Amino acid sequence: MPSGPGSLPTLSASKVQAVLYDGTLPRYQITASQRIEHAEITGLLVISPGVELQLADVVLHGAVMSASVLDQAVYGNYDAATAPRLLVDGNLRIDPPSALPGLAILMPEGSVNSGAAGARIQIHGDVVAHSVSLLQKGALSGHVLGMQVTLANSTLLDRLGFDRKPPEWSPALNLGGASEAVFLATVPAAASPGSLTPITDYWKD
Repeated sequence: MPSGPGSLPTLSASKVQAVLYDGTLPRYQITASQRIEHAEITGLLVISPGVELQLADVVLHGAVMSASVLDQAVYGNYDAATAPRLLVDGNLRIDPPSALPGLAILMPEGSVNSGAAGARIQIHGDVVAHSVSLLQKGALSGHVLGMQVTLANSTLLDRLGFDRKPPEWSPALNLGGASEAVFLATVPAAASPGSLTPITDYWKD
């Protein structure tokens, strides 16, 4: 069990350098609190300390990450005043990039929270943050690890796999002291399209 932000998985120094010099992975520096809605984005959303990013009706072909990860910061105790924050305030789909396979959200000293109760989420990768609260309907495919984790009831959020062999962690992650997820979430292969409705048509409305 991790003991704080510094014991949560992060990127190795070599992986950070690979990401920084990867010309195929655009990086968007989020240096002031803002809201992004009705958008399809390709790349890495990098959230600075103390900044909140709100996403609503967004499809992200990429990942969300703390700026501290790319800065290779050494973490102390969790500080709510300086923690980067991600608010899922509407429909959200995240498909990780090839440069960070299986990694959707990496904010070891940050928080990931739910907003709009009627929204749907599809997160197809691992989620790492100090605190995670995802209460919307939808599907999670990957590990979810944090110091404080709250997920929607399994009747609302497909996250099977508790009694099955865990899938591999994202190969991009340096697990550090973490060896198993607090919550394991995998989308069943036999799920019908109706139970996992993608949110890819909203921008056509």
